[in-house]
Amino acid sequence: LGEVENALRQLEGIQDAAVIVRDTHDGEKALFAYLISKDIVQLQAVRRDLEEVLPAYMVPAYMMQIEQLPVTRNGKLDKRALPEIAAVSEKEYTAPKNELEAQLCTIFSEVLGVERVGTQDSFFELGGDSIKAIRIVSKLRSAGYHIAIKDIMQKYTVEAISYAAQKSALAEQYEQAEVSGIVPLTPIVREFASWNLPKPHHFNQDMLMEIELEEETQLREVLDALMAHHDILRSVYREGQLEIVKVSDSKAYELKVYDYSEEQAAAELMEAACTDLHSSIHLEEGPLVKAAMFRTVAGNLLFLGIHHLVVDGVSWRILQEDISTAIRQIKEGAKIQFPAKTASYKAWAEALAEY
Repeated sequence: LGEVENALRQLEGIQDAAVIVRDTHDGEKALFAYLISKDIVQLQAVRRDLEEVLPAYMVPAYMMQIEQLPVTRNGKLDKRALPEIAAVSEKEYTAPKNELEAQLCTIFSEVLGVERVGTQDSFFELGGDSIKAIRIVSKLRSAGYHIAIKDIMQKYTVEAISYAAQKSALAEQYEQAEVSGIVPLTPIVREFASWNLPKPHHFNQDMLMEIELEEETQLREVLDALMAHHDILRSVYREGQLEIVKVSDSKAYELKVYDYSEEQAAAELMEAACTDLHSSIHLEEGPLVKAAMFRTVAGNLLFLGIHHLVVDGVSWRILQEDISTAIRQIKEGAKIQFPAKTASYKAWAEALAEY
């Protein structure tokens, strides 16, 4: 954060700056920057200047000019006194002119949490960052269009992005059937092996989310579809090698159901159960995905614990969206249908090895 603040202070007209981390509307963390200047600051210009000296992920998604930085009695920055920064456009609303612009406005609205987006609105002014750009690319792909992340980061208005988007034919480009087999070693898998961890199975990430499902059979249907679609989740790790096993040859995940709806200490019981699930992951035998359905007085929760060899921070956002999509489709009585597959991890690893 100090490095970002220093970069801001180097800019012409900026007398002082503070940068903090805050939660956004969707529970994600983002950089919030507060600027002090005698003149009116053009935030878009500040953003462009920062991009010259900082990588994209260090450019604050939210910026605001304030009169002075609040301090505590000890003279330190009073972070709690800093105002909230709402993601709002500074431009007059311009309606979309065609179907693609309308799609983009809707996607911007969903990802950035802004009620109404016009074609001249800036991705960055509305709280965009490199991770949100990835999600927009994913959603646009689902709508049948292809675009590069750099196009979103460089063109940043709906209108300009729409000119860069192209009709996609992903089903023809990438294997849509089940993928299985040995995955060539990637740098990150080699790195994991070199650590020689005392408990390599317990290198996991997890997620807990509310689900509007009552039946265990329905949840199994969602998880079955998820494991079939995201092939890498069906991996095992043997002798330093990742292998994706076929759906028919593997137990792709383990699901346990706990009823804590009448328990006073539900939170403690859930934490203990999740710890047990984490420690039960077996790299060689699998599965690398452990799930639990918790019935509580406040509603049902889904826990997913996945070994870090096959999941990362961006993956979770995609998995979360796919789970929500599948649950909605089941409740509507429809068949579970995910967006078309892109390059599999196996295909990517093979291309990397060839390169």
